[in-house]
Amino acid sequence: MTTSHTAPPESTAHLNAANDPDQRSPRHPARLLGRARRATRVGWLLLCEARPPIVAIFLLRVAVASGTFRHPTGRGVAITAAWVALTIAAYVFNGIADLDGDRANGSPRPLASGRLSMRTAYAWCALLAIAGLAGCWALGPASGMAGTASLALGVAYSVGPNLKRSALAAGFSVATAAALTYVAGALTCHASAGMVAVFTVWAAWIGVVSVVKDLSDVAGDRLEGRRTLPVLLGPVRAAWATVVAAACCAAGFVVTVWLLAPSALLVAWVVSGGSALLVATLAAVRPGQDRHTLRRPYRTFMVTQFGVNLVFLLYLP
Repeated sequence: MTTSHTAPPESTAHLNAANDPDQRSPRHPARLLGRARRATRVGWLLLCEARPPIVAIFLLRVAVASGTFRHPTGRGVAITAAWVALTIAAYVFNGIADLDGDRANGSPRPLASGRLSMRTAYAWCALLAIAGLAGCWALGPASGMAGTASLALGVAYSVGPNLKRSALAAGFSVATAAALTYVAGALTCHASAGMVAVFTVWAAWIGVVSVVKDLSDVAGDRLEGRRTLPVLLGPVRAAWATVVAAACCAAGFVVTVWLLAPSALLVAWVVSGGSALLVATLAAVRPGQDRHTLRRPYRTFMVTQFGVNLVFLLYLP
């Protein structure tokens, strides 16, 4: 006579729980690793939606103005982190608001391509906005008001009735966003009044030239009813109007640096050189060019900003 040995039910359940991913403890390494991977993926998708070069530019602006790279302090690191959070929140919200237009323009960004859900985007927008504002206000009323104004401007640009639909208002919004970023960093870490003025004039150049980002988006902007300069004038005439405006702003920047910060003339030369390259790419705009070709002026615009900020970084004490 043989005796069968059957494992007790509780032992079997314990064995199944150890092998079944759905029944593992929340602190099980496999579950923690899975959560970390999902969080990393969501973070990367949010960064892609906010456009990494743009996030990098805003990071450079606030870090340069606050002196965080050369002389890191607690206040400088805090305003930089808070501003990056606000920037990502604002641009992800812009992606939410622009979803139909981005799909019409064939944008590969996560929301338009379906890789990032609207629910996740909304949730992280709220979390990042709250964290960014809390960080700005913790540093003082000047930083708090600048952060609040920047976030409000981003929301208004995305869903307001006029800012994005008017060529003049859109350029003004971009210039104001850049100026607020530089001023927030400068005031947080007590930069000189002369440098605040130089940063402000440089922000005006950014706002005027930012029209180049719309050269490749005429179809989607027209569908959304936006009156951008390329929609109103056509890409070629809009390009030549930007040539004139960029040259005037570059000249104004050189004069401002000469009067208020003469030891930073290298920055003025970089702005002049970047403007010359921009003029060359804008002069090459022709009717019927594809999206990739029409993005060349925008890429030159971004490269110029990186170059100017890096030279600012070398100049500032």
